[in-house]
Amino acid sequence: SSSDRGKYASATPPVKFGKGFSFRDNNADSGEQANLRTAWKDVELEDDYYMPQTTSHEHKTWEQALLNKRRRRRILCAAALICVAFAATLVAILATTTKQNDEYHLLSGDTSEADDDDDKVMTFYVTSDVPFDQSETEQLETDLRNIPSDAEFLVHLGNIQDASVSLCSPSRYEAAAAVLKKSSAPVFIIPGDEDWLKCPDPSRSFEMWMDHFANFEESFDLGDMEVMRQDQHLENFAILHEGVLFLGLHLVNGLDEAQEKD
Repeated sequence: SSSDRGKYASATPPVKFGKGFSFRDNNADSGEQANLRTAWKDVELEDDYYMPQTTSHEHKTWEQALLNKRRRRRILCAAALICVAFAATLVAILATTTKQNDEYHLLSGDTSEADDDDDKVMTFYVTSDVPFDQSETEQLETDLRNIPSDAEFLVHLGNIQDASVSLCSPSRYEAAAAVLKKSSAPVFIIPGDEDWLKCPDPSRSFEMWMDHFANFEESFDLGDMEVMRQDQHLENFAILHEGVLFLGLHLVNGLDEAQEKD
């Protein structure tokens, strides 16, 4: 009955389900309007201070996983840069070492050159101050007959006589030229001080030397050897052979009498 139902009626009005609930923060004093849809944006992923720390037995959040991934990426980039810098330094060191070795071989007179197939070595021989007398003339003839077959050429650095003994007679130049022509390898020769400067008549002696020894190499088969002579000083020569340049220059000590008077 209506009277029975009234006995169980509540003194307070009924509350509807959901009334007063909101996803927004109802703190009117703060004025903040954060909600579940935007709250996650407040976390700074680049700053570890805001990230909760986990122990080894706890699961990492997706924010921590993202930070760890970024850390690993930065470490890999740094390692790659270090490797590139190390490789560049190593290449520079090797290049410098190779250049220094090449300069050393050039200064030490090593004219060996390596090509694609074999190592090529250029061999030449040098002599001087012979023949001063008959015994040295015979010894020079023997040496020229036994010169090794690997000789590309022979260079005589001058002084085919002792000017104080021979007095630079014409026969001395003729005899020395005849002996040197017996060489099996091409001979290049430049004048020494005993060949003209210390002679009784330096000018005449130099003319005789030029008559017998200028372009002396033309008496031999030069093959593919390229020889050049200085126009005003034919006693000077340049040899270009197998990519190597050789220079023969007429330089003697002292002055002749005409130069001393000047």
